[in-house]
Formats: sequence, C-alpha cells, structure tokens
Amino acid sequence: MADPVETVEVLSARPGSDTAAAGAPARPSCPNCGAHAPLAYCPVCGQVQDVTPPTLRSWIAQFLDDVLDVNARLPRTLVSLVRSPGLLTSEWLAGRRARYLPPVRLYVLCSVAMFATGIALRLIGEHFGVGYRPKGAVADDAYAEVARQSATHALFVLVPLSAVWLKLFFRRANRVYVEHLVFTLHVHAFGFVAAVAMYLMVFAPAPLKPWLQSSFQLSALVYLVLAMRRVYGQPMLRTVAKGVVLFAMHGAAVAALTFALIDLRYDPAPERQAQVAPVHAGE
Repeated sequence: MADPVETVEVLSARPGSDTAAAGAPARPSCPNCGAHAPLAYCPVCGQVQDVTPPTLRSWIAQFLDDVLDVNARLPRTLVSLVRSPGLLTSEWLAGRRARYLPPVRLYVLCSVAMFATGIALRLIGEHFGVGYRPKGAVADDAYAEVARQSATHALFVLVPLSAVWLKLFFRRANRVYVEHLVFTLHVHAFGFVAAVAMYLMVFAPAPLKPWLQSSFQLSALVYLVLAMRRVYGQPMLRTVAKGVVLFAMHGAAVAALTFALIDLRYDPAPERQAQVAPVHAGE
C-alpha cells in the first residue's frame, strides 16, 4: 500500500502541476511529514501547521484546551450529564461524539474534581476548624484516610465489573461490552459529581444533613433508573427492578471491597502506642 505522503509528493511533482510550473511559489508543506498542507492542520498526519513558539499565556491556554477541553465541550458535557440521565451514552452510541468529552476523559475529570474537593475541605477543616474534619479530630485520621483511599480504589476496580453486570442483565440488547462500559463510565461520572455536592454538604445546617444525605443516595438510584430507561429502552417497571438490584449489588460490592482493603492496609498498633505513651509518661 502506497505511503500517503509519497503519493502527495508524486502528485504535486507531476508536469503541469502548480509546483512544477516555473516561477510558481512553493506550496506549504507539513513540518512533521512533509505532505501538502495549505490549511491549519495537515490532512495526512493531523499536526497543526503553526509551529511558532507560543507565548506563555497561549501555551497555558492550549494546555487547558488539550487536557480539559474548556472551550465548549466541557460545559456542554457536564450539563448533559447532570440534567439528562443517559443522554451522553445515547449520543455516543448514535455516533454523535465530537460535541461531548470522551467517556474516559469525563470520568477522569469528575473523579479528580471529587478528590480535589475532599482534599480542599480537609485542609479547610484542619486549618480553620470548620467544615470537614475540624481541628482536634486527630484520633481517627489514619483510619479515615485509609478508608477514603480504599473506597476510591474500590470504585475504580468495580467499573469494569459493573459493565459485566449490565451485559448480563441486558444480554438481549445485543450490545458489545464496550457499550456497557461507556454507560458505566457516564453513571460513575455522575456519581463523582454527586459526591462533590455531598462533600459541600458539611456547610449545611446540622438538622438538614441527614435529609440531604438520604436525598443524594435516592437521587443516585433515580439517575441510574432513568439512564437505563433511555439507553436500553425497556419498560419502566422492568427497568426499575433491574436498577434497584444493580444499585444494591454495586453498593454491597463497594462496601465489601472497601472493608477488605482497609483490613489489608490499616494497622491500629501505632495509634494505640501513641495513646498509651502519655499514660506511661505521666506515671
């Protein structure tokens, strides 16, 4: 099979072509592959043709655009994720993908937002005595940190397993595993966004916290059912039944895996020694 770069070069060098004409200006060529590239991007390798060293400001803007895609797709994707359960997966399955963030990138960004929010609130609590983990709450710090990391790792591990469950529950849908995986990534991304809202709940009045926590848990179940209804198109009653079972299975699996990881990682001996040491010092 002929190399597309060589084909472009041969065609451009034919007698009678613009390039071969005497005195004709040289056509712009891609600095990466050498192909004819009159526009902003090379039609062969896709590289941008403006290779002038950027300013720091434009370099940072390009970095944010490459990593976060903050220009248009990120806000559009987040709004669709929160307001329309299952829409992102339906659009992806229909082939309308360029207008939204890819599923994996959305999943990573939402998980990073959740982790960053938790860390920020913990620092606020430690330094200002308000919100999450206020001053003086040191006794259970080690256990809480291990539990948080274990729950996070459990969520990551259960993403492919959740897609397997979906494939089993909707085996008559004739969908390949990756399609169920995309649905799982979108639902988990919403879970991370809901977790950010739950983190911020620490600033709510104390009487409202139990009610808000229950509301967030119920909203996760409702979101799952509505997303399944849109993507898989089964009757509502059957979708609700499957959603409740999947939700319970996922919660039980997260709890079991989290406690197993805590049991492997957490050693209470250093804390016990730290608590006994002042007693011996006083004696």
